[in-house]
Amino acid sequence: MTSRPRISIVASTPFVITVNETFPAKTLKEFIAEVKKKPGGYTYASAGAGSTTHAASVLFLKTAGLDMVHVPYRGVGPAFTDLMAGNVQMLSASPVELKPHVGSTKVRPLGISSKERSRHLPNVPTVSETLPTPFVAT
Repeated sequence: MTSRPRISIVASTPFVITVNETFPAKTLKEFIAEVKKKPGGYTYASAGAGSTTHAASVLFLKTAGLDMVHVPYRGVGPAFTDLMAGNVQMLSASPVELKPHVGSTKVRPLGISSKERSRHLPNVPTVSETLPTPFVAT
């Protein structure tokens, strides 16, 4: 008898909706209101088309009813560089990818896509605390 391969989830991580320091919103609610004022007028970065950062961003934008222009990069490092420079306005990244920038004045985390707040980012509310529809993306 042949054994069948098993597939398991080994780990999962949420995403953090992050903006650059110059973006006029200080909260996720303000971010949503600002982007809705200018459909297609703001950009969001990802680690590349089809990447997890891209998928998480698309899910968030659709759920929040937002229209932003996608700017794909070759990895999250260059995406963060342009976010901090103000060349793009938003990036959805994992807490691990965000960690080197936590405490920096160059980026501002607005929401996390988990069911509950992260013990590593306790001051960052869940996206579901702002949206009327529960939102989880890991």
